[in-house]
Amino acid sequence: MTDFSFLVWNVRGAGNPRAQREIHYLCRTHRVRILLLLEPMVEAAPEYFCRRLGFAHMIGNEANTIWLFVDSSFQCQMVASDDQWIHVQLSSPQNRRPLLLTGVYGRCSVVRRREIWGFLEETAVSAVGVPWIVGGDFNAIADISEREGPGRPRLRSIQDFSGALLDAGLIDAGFEGPQFTWTNRRVWKRLDRILYSRSWEEFAETTRVRI
Repeated sequence: MTDFSFLVWNVRGAGNPRAQREIHYLCRTHRVRILLLLEPMVEAAPEYFCRRLGFAHMIGNEANTIWLFVDSSFQCQMVASDDQWIHVQLSSPQNRRPLLLTGVYGRCSVVRRREIWGFLEETAVSAVGVPWIVGGDFNAIADISEREGPGRPRLRSIQDFSGALLDAGLIDAGFEGPQFTWTNRRVWKRLDRILYSRSWEEFAETTRVRI
C-alpha cells in the first residue's frame, strides 16, 4: 500500500478565508490526500472548495455537516449518508483493494448518538475482510479517563459508545499530542478520534494519529 495522510478537522466555518488558507497549508505541507471537514456552516460548492483547497472531488452528507474531499488518485463512491455520518468506498490503482471510510459528526443527544453506534455495528457485519477507517467528532467519550473537570460523566453514554466499539470490532488508533480535543475552559474531553477495523491493520503497516 502507498502511504497517505488523512486530515480530520472540525472547522466550524469553511467560508472563513483564514480557515481556508490554513487548511490548504496543512494539506500541502503534510501531503493530505483525504480531507474530512466537520461543521462547514456554509452551502456546499464543490467546484469552488475543491479548487480553493486543492482537491479533485468533494461530497457531503445530507445535512451538509460533513464534507469529504479526495485527491485525483482516488475514486469515491457514496455508500450511505445521514446527518451524523458519511460512509464511502474509496478505490485507487495504487491499492490492491477498495477501502471503506466513515466520517462521523455526533449529535449532543445520547439517544441520537445511538443511531451512529447502530450504524457502526451494522457496517461491521457487511465490511468483514474490508479495510475500514472511521474518524470524526463522536461527541462522546469511551472511558472516564477521557474527561476532566467538575460534574459527573454520563456513564450511560460511555457504556453505549464503548460497547458499540467492542461489538463493531473497531480499534482506537490512539494519538500523539494533547490528551483532550474539546474544552469549554471548565471541562476537558476527548471527543475526536480515529478508529479502524482488523482488516485495516492488515492493509496499513502503521497508522499514526497526531492532534
